Amino acid sequence: MKVLDPELQADGRALKRLERESRILMRLNHPHIVKVRDVSACEGFYTMAMEYVRGESLVTAVERRGPFPARETARIALQVASALGALWTSA
Repeated sequence: MKVLDPELQADGRALKRLERESRILMRLNHPHIVKVRDVSACEGFYTMAMEYVRGESLVTAVERRGPFPARETARIALQVASALGALWTSA
C-alpha cells in the first residue's frame, strides 16, 4: 500500500503524480513491475493498493549476502532495464 503524505497533497502536484503513476502502472503487465490493483481516497488519504510481493528487497539481500556475483548482477540489471523499457514506452 502506498499512501500519499497528507502534507504533499496540499499543492496538488504530488496527487497528480500519484494519479499518473497509478494510471501507467495499472495498464502494464510486466513480470518485473508490481501490479497496481486500486487507487482511492479514504478519509483524506490517497492510497495506491499494489500486489504483495514475497521475498526480500535487493538492498536487504546485498546487506545479508554481500555483493552479488557478476552473472547474477547482470541478470538483475537486465530485469531492471526491461522494466524501465516497459515504463518508458507506456509513459
